[in-house]
Amino acid sequence: MSVDRSKILSLVQELSNTLEKLNSTQNELKKSEEEKYNLKNSLEKQKSMIERHQRTLEEVTEEGEKARKDLLQRNQKLDDYIGKIQKKKENAINSLSQCQKELVSLNISHEQLQSEYAKLKLIIDEQQVVQQEIVSARDENKAPSLNQAETTNITRVEQALIEIKEQIKNCCEIYKANV
Repeated sequence: MSVDRSKILSLVQELSNTLEKLNSTQNELKKSEEEKYNLKNSLEKQKSMIERHQRTLEEVTEEGEKARKDLLQRNQKLDDYIGKIQKKKENAINSLSQCQKELVSLNISHEQLQSEYAKLKLIIDEQQVVQQEIVSARDENKAPSLNQAETTNITRVEQALIEIKEQIKNCCEIYKANV
């Protein structure tokens, strides 16, 4: 029985060692399961955080795209507005240039009319002197008779003066309208 006893002792010892190993393995398994659980929770938290970051990134990207489109539209409107202003400026410059040309032309016409007016004024003054002489001569009964040519000449001068007066009036109206 001694052999059996030593064998039993050896088996008991082996069983004890196996139990210890089993306990140790079970403890390690529990630790591994706890670690697995903790890692799984940490992984879920990381996934949740990644999803939140992705949503935030998508929202920021979408807002940025909207802002970019809005800026492009504003830029286009501004370009259109600047184009309109440039066209108006060009039209105003062309109009001003045309007005300046017309003003030069009017000044030339005005100077010509002034010259003609001065000449006619001299003729009228001369005619008035002649008329005064005629009136004086009639009063003295020495009335020289006017010939037909002089009467026609006086009538033409009067008509020319009336036309010049009308031209001056028209020039003044045109000048006032352009100023």
